[in-house]
Amino acid sequence: MKKRTTILLQQILGGLYILAGIGKFIPQLESVEIVLIESSIANKNNWLAIPSQWMAENYIFMTWWIGIAMIVAGTILLLNHYFVRVALLGTLIMIACFMLFLYKSEPKIFIVDIPFIALAIFLLQKKIKTNQT
Repeated sequence: MKKRTTILLQQILGGLYILAGIGKFIPQLESVEIVLIESSIANKNNWLAIPSQWMAENYIFMTWWIGIAMIVAGTILLLNHYFVRVALLGTLIMIACFMLFLYKSEPKIFIVDIPFIALAIFLLQKKIKTNQT
């Protein structure tokens, strides 16, 4: 795949992350509070109970943390900044955490997030292979 196509895919992913990050602050699109409360209930009887409850109780902090992280990562990808590899790795870790905590309460997370994971892995592999920024 040509470098130009790879950068275009990276910028599309970055734009989607920015939109998703902004969406965290718009409860009509996605209420982080409700998602975290449902996750806390779904994880009541397993090892995720304590962190799930903490996140639900601190949903405002979590909304800001997740929203800003997604916007920053998206901006780095969109602008093809020096930290692209770090942003891709960070988003992979973030999505893995989303899936871990939300799979019981939001099983559709797999349908929504697997394309993001696949594209991030593909781009990360390209960046490492070609030693691009």
